[in-house]
Amino acid sequence: MNPPATYPTRITVICERGHRVAAPAVDDLDLAAPPRECATCGATAIALCPHCRACVRERVDEQGLPLRCLVCGQAYPWTGWLVERAIRTVSEIGSSERARIVRALDAPIETARATDSLREISRRCGLPDLVRLIHVVHDVPALLARFRAALHRG
Repeated sequence: MNPPATYPTRITVICERGHRVAAPAVDDLDLAAPPRECATCGATAIALCPHCRACVRERVDEQGLPLRCLVCGQAYPWTGWLVERAIRTVSEIGSSERARIVRALDAPIETARATDSLREISRRCGLPDLVRLIHVVHDVPALLARFRAALHRG
């Protein structure tokens, strides 16, 4: 099943905890027998979206892991794990940076100012996917609530 998109994609295999298990490939035939588990952590390797059974695909022009299925739009299992890591990290940063993330969450995420602020914070905190995670978190109310709670706890 191919994604309904015009941008270039490649298939990949990623474990439940977000480790890349197989090098990205151009088409399904390149990953005819994908690994079943992660060599790094032993978690289950995921080659198909658990929601629609499409191959896990990533956009060629994006850095980092794909966070949601390009076919059905659902978040992949490792996205929740990455959000948990982000929650742990933001609980350790200073209150002024947490306040900036809260302001960015409250602003429309597409605004350049909010995105630039998040990129700056993500570089300093070692969270390279923070901007993309925020996009996903906005669409999943339970994750958004947990992320906001972590920001206010610190």
